[in-house]
Amino acid sequence: MNAPIILKQIQDSGSICASTNNPLTFFYRYDFMIKKTIELYYISKFVRITGVSPILVINTAIKDKQEAISGVIDRAAEKISKDLKKVKTPKTALKKIDEFENSFNDFLDEMSDDNIAKVKSLSENMRSSYQN
Repeated sequence: MNAPIILKQIQDSGSICASTNNPLTFFYRYDFMIKKTIELYYISKFVRITGVSPILVINTAIKDKQEAISGVIDRAAEKISKDLKKVKTPKTALKKIDEFENSFNDFLDEMSDDNIAKVKSLSENMRSSYQN
């Protein structure tokens, strides 16, 4: 029960979630952050916690998850757009666009319909530039 270590893990996970463009990293760290916050909540009965209460952090993380997912979609789309400027063939570009879209497939059950549609729309818009 080392509250400072758990708190640091929560803060690090929050920073990673707010900056990564990798969906796998985002979803792993978001879930890890919530689990660690729940763990901190349980040990807060035995250790004095200052600042924002763990239960408030949990509720906020759950409430804001779709907005955070939208952010990682935007960052991933921005990265793929930069990568597409470097490709030499339409076939390679289409492969990268498919990789972008598929990178979210394992997490569809955690995504709102709006975020799923956002990924599809961004993919279709990028794809239209490279198809006949």
